[in-house]
Amino acid sequence: MLRSPRLRACRRDSARHRPVYHPRWGQYPRESTTASTYRKHPVLHKKPARRSPFQSVAMRLFGPILALLLLLGHAAVAQTYRVGAIEVGDPWARATPVGANVTAGYMRITNHGALPERLLAIRSAAAGSVEFQELSLDDNVMRLRTVARGIAIAPGQTVELRPGFAWQAVFAGLAGQLLPGDRVHATLTFERAGPVDVDLAVHPIGTGLRRAAAVP
Repeated sequence: MLRSPRLRACRRDSARHRPVYHPRWGQYPRESTTASTYRKHPVLHKKPARRSPFQSVAMRLFGPILALLLLLGHAAVAQTYRVGAIEVGDPWARATPVGANVTAGYMRITNHGALPERLLAIRSAAAGSVEFQELSLDDNVMRLRTVARGIAIAPGQTVELRPGFAWQAVFAGLAGQLLPGDRVHATLTFERAGPVDVDLAVHPIGTGLRRAAAVP
């Protein structure tokens, strides 16, 4: 009886039981699988799509680049608050390690008015108390003392609270750990301008330390 060439080829493959390498699995199939089986299922012959070197590098760098862009975008938008003739710029606080309940707050305060002004107090629900501390040099010894009368700001003057400078605001009795990216809500009370609400952005623990060491 005559047989078609295709049928005879299939029978020869079935009789030999030749293992066929599968490109998708990366290994040989079971001994009972024949070449004709794979010809009947063309889906098994489909090779997996390979990524180009550019795609592989782009996928690995996508996460870090996105995080860096978000961080730079957040830093570029410096918050500014105004009340009366007073401008409060770029308020931030330092993150705290586990178990610490004290941190420092920094900001830039400018008096655009013609009258002297004074920052009387800072209050925050995130801290039990906020004190003003002044760093001074006495007999070649750096001393840090608490100032109860507040911080005076002359007309046209800008007072900076930042690492290595004379003034800083100490937030004591924190309700919890401060992590980078958090925000601390606080209310600043001025003698003439009155209160103003600000949000202090929490920066990493080491922020400003190198700059403070460079200040004579």
